[in-house]
Amino acid sequence: MNTIVTNRFILCHNELKRLRKVRSSRQFAITLDYLPQSLSEILKGRRDVTLELLRKGVEKYAMNPVYLLTGKGDFFSCFEDTLTEVLAPKAADAAHAIYFVPHLSAKKYAAERRNPAFLSSLENINLPGINTLGLKLRAFEMHSDQWFPFFSAGDILISEKIDPATGVSSISGDKVYVIVTKNTILVNKIDLSAISKGILSLYVENRKDKKVELKLSDMLELWEVTLKVTRHIENENGTIHSLLSEIKDIRELFYNASNALV
Repeated sequence: MNTIVTNRFILCHNELKRLRKVRSSRQFAITLDYLPQSLSEILKGRRDVTLELLRKGVEKYAMNPVYLLTGKGDFFSCFEDTLTEVLAPKAADAAHAIYFVPHLSAKKYAAERRNPAFLSSLENINLPGINTLGLKLRAFEMHSDQWFPFFSAGDILISEKIDPATGVSSISGDKVYVIVTKNTILVNKIDLSAISKGILSLYVENRKDKKVELKLSDMLELWEVTLKVTRHIENENGTIHSLLSEIKDIRELFYNASNALV
């Protein structure tokens, strides 16, 4: 059962959704650098909010710490009509903001990628300390573990746009690209051996013996992955523990087999 402070945190979360300051619980978690699965556990009453998560809520969304701890006052430290101003990105940071495309929005992005209203509805990502001025950057969410251990599901791929008309010839087989098509968004390495036929060969799961073909005419945008931001540390730790467990099992198997031969 949740503590009273956790319940107040959930009420603030619900109010942010009601005011449309966040589109979803998932977006709310991501903006606080928190696992969406862990936030779901809090909202379901299975886990209590941490002090660090409370701090981030106060800092990012102006949650009222007095209300969170005592129940007195408003949900937020400012009035509703000024809340938008608090949540809006600072003008100095706006030029460095990078639109983030979650994998669930892949098809909609393909259709609305040139629509300013749609782009402005996307979450913005900033890279502190990195000068992004003059670069055409976008952030895409990795939807699967097909490129593990290099990329895992949930990783954010910061990518720089390549002009399909003039930049295709500069593609390197050692780099990973985000390819926006009419129906989906792909993350692959590319082989240009069939480019003269208007075809891109995409490597599957980092294997050079398995490829799929994509018509060049079906490609809407091409982005070169330049940086990976990993969010799901818990998932990665779980994967590491799983691999260590498998190694232990293999060692025991060899040990038992060698004893049987003696």
